[in-house]
Amino acid sequence: MNGKYAQLEALYAEVPDIDCCGQCHTTCGALLPMSAAERLRTGLQVRGSDPDCAALTVSNRCAIHNMRPLICRLYGVAEGLECDYGCQPERYLSKAEAYALIHRAKKISDG
Repeated sequence: MNGKYAQLEALYAEVPDIDCCGQCHTTCGALLPMSAAERLRTGLQVRGSDPDCAALTVSNRCAIHNMRPLICRLYGVAEGLECDYGCQPERYLSKAEAYALIHRAKKISDG
């Protein structure tokens, strides 16, 4: 599995950086789409009927920020996933670029 994690890290490095103001916890949810390898890596599981992400701390910060899944990394940096709080990335990914990254993450996960 470590090889898959290294591949995911390389993929994540392709996502543009964003100057995050830390308000996006309002967009976090329990049913985040992610690859099987990402789910294993993060240990995130759906918590019954709780609508919030299991990685949110009591202060609404991400407890797994350094290993968060691709969908969380795309928030605010891809067309259609712009930040509601005005945070700006170094550049926006097109929808095609974002979908290509998602496809690659799934391919890494599936082997």
